[in-house]
Amino acid sequence: MSIDKKRIRPSFLPLLMKCASAGEDRGFNEITTNDASDIGICCHDIFENVVVPGDSVTEEVVYCYAEKHDVEPDGYRGLGRKAFKMKKAWDKVKHFFPDPITEQFVGYQFPGTDIMNEGTPDIAQINIEQKFGSVLDLKTGELEIYDVMYQLMDYALILMKEHSHYDLQKFYCFHFNPVTEFYETKVFTRDQLFEYEKQIINQISKSGTDYCSGEHCTYCPRLTCCPLHREAINYILQDTSRELTPDIIETIRPTIKAMEKFVKRYDRYESSVLDQNGGVYHLKEHTLTYREQKKRTFNTKLALDALRNFREGLREEDVMKCAKFSKGEAEDLIK
Repeated sequence: MSIDKKRIRPSFLPLLMKCASAGEDRGFNEITTNDASDIGICCHDIFENVVVPGDSVTEEVVYCYAEKHDVEPDGYRGLGRKAFKMKKAWDKVKHFFPDPITEQFVGYQFPGTDIMNEGTPDIAQINIEQKFGSVLDLKTGELEIYDVMYQLMDYALILMKEHSHYDLQKFYCFHFNPVTEFYETKVFTRDQLFEYEKQIINQISKSGTDYCSGEHCTYCPRLTCCPLHREAINYILQDTSRELTPDIIETIRPTIKAMEKFVKRYDRYESSVLDQNGGVYHLKEHTLTYREQKKRTFNTKLALDALRNFREGLREEDVMKCAKFSKGEAEDLIK
């Protein structure tokens, strides 16, 4: 594969379908999403080599794979729990994959373009007799970023193209996440997949001229050079006495919210680094110190009773000032 070949991977489709210019800065060269984490790679390895073949998911097996990938077995909500959840989810859909194909590279060139559409689905199946296919994608992240079905539809489209001689009529698409316990199944007809191909090509044709801001901006590879992003930064840096119209808000708000997420992500990362280095960083002009703050909680009823008994003559209204009530919980009580 030539490194300068223009290509799109299915994992990039959820972002491309939100914003046509998401890959414009690199001319669609080697467009991919972020590298998978070590724990994610480990989960995929267990899924493809233990769960799918039908082998037993034991503690010994989990520790073996954890050692192979140099990850903590109990980290990230527990590798063992993920493995058992993967097994449970697979048992529900494995009848769609009697002879599963794992991690097989597939691809073709978009008609009328010089861009390849290629990738490697986790699990795929072609049912020749009944003229349908199945494809499954496993996610192991804490958050569901955006519609993974865009990615699965693209895998189905590629597989249908590669096996065009079988005249496949539909594809079953499965997505599940053992961390969030999210499961999704959809069926797409042959006509729907061909229509989806037209939509992808249309998005590609608008690259560099059509921008759309939203939550997806947080994960865009060209966020730092996006004109909508620059416009939002310029507005923040300039005099905020400028007129703030609904159109301006609609344009810059999603990008500003994405920036807030970046700041919070950096703060968490900085705190973790400080914690790992003894809680202190000596900089040129000052010192950063990290201290974990623990939230103190107590039984409200016991606390109020103690206050009433602590001082004779204490007014009830003064005691009740110390109590905090949840509006939602209070409303639930009277429903």
